Formats: sequence, C-alpha cells, structure tokens
Amino acid sequence: MADPEGHIPGGGILSEGPDWCGGYPGKFPVPGLVAVLYIEKKITDPVRKIAEGASRIGEGDLNITIPVSSEDELGELASEFNAMSAKLRQFQQEITSRGDFLENLIESANSIIVETDNDYTIKRFNHFAEVTFCYNKEDALGKDSLSLLIHPQNRK
Repeated sequence: MADPEGHIPGGGILSEGPDWCGGYPGKFPVPGLVAVLYIEKKITDPVRKIAEGASRIGEGDLNITIPVSSEDELGELASEFNAMSAKLRQFQQEITSRGDFLENLIESANSIIVETDNDYTIKRFNHFAEVTFCYNKEDALGKDSLSLLIHPQNRK
C-alpha cells in the first residue's frame, strides 16, 4: 500500500485518477499509465498508417506502401495492404495497356469511327473519319456531330 505522499513499495508513485485504475481507489499508478501509452502507440500508429495509406489509394496514389514493423496481426494487415496496392498497380498497368491497344486499333481501322457523348458532341474521331468527312481530328473534336453532314465547301 502507498504511504501518505503516494509512494508505493518498489519505487512507483501514485497519482490521482479514477477509482477503477490500478486497483487503488482514487489513485493511478504511473507505471500503468506508461504501459497504456505504450500499448496505445503499438496499436494506434500502425492502424493510422494503414488508414492514411487507404486514403491515399482512394485519391489515386497506388505507389503507397506501408512499413511492416511487426509480425503480429497488424504487421500481417500491413503486408496484405502492400500486396493489395501492388495488385492495383498491376491492374492499372493492364488497363492502360489495353486502352492504348484499343486506341491504336480504332485509329488504324478502315471504317469510320466517331464517338459522341449524350449531347452528340464528338469525343473520338479516327483517321478514316478524317478522310471521309474532310475534317481533321482537332477540328472535329468538341463539335456537334451533325456538323459532319455539312459539305466541306459550305462550312464557314
């Protein structure tokens, strides 16, 4: 038990705290506080890093990795997070590669390919469309697709 100044056998000091703390009504053992802060740091910091990483991935940064600082469940979670991030980077590269392939295919097609949005504004215009409609791609993009029907000599 503590003496009147708050000293306990073994060198600890008691400070005021809630009744439930440390089994000493009205006192809180300082070593217990240190242990609580240590445990909180061991759990809170890794969880915060993973949450920040998830936020960055949500913003489109797929190059994020989380340092794995332990072999416990939080370390395993960080490792799985890093594996997920790497897989997302791989998927993004595959999608970009397929998009480039399709863009090249559309551009080299021997058919007119004109893509419009819901307002019929031209969003894509391939080379064959340029030759057929006598518009270059830069002039066609952003125009109303009905303007393609106007003969080149009647365009202003």
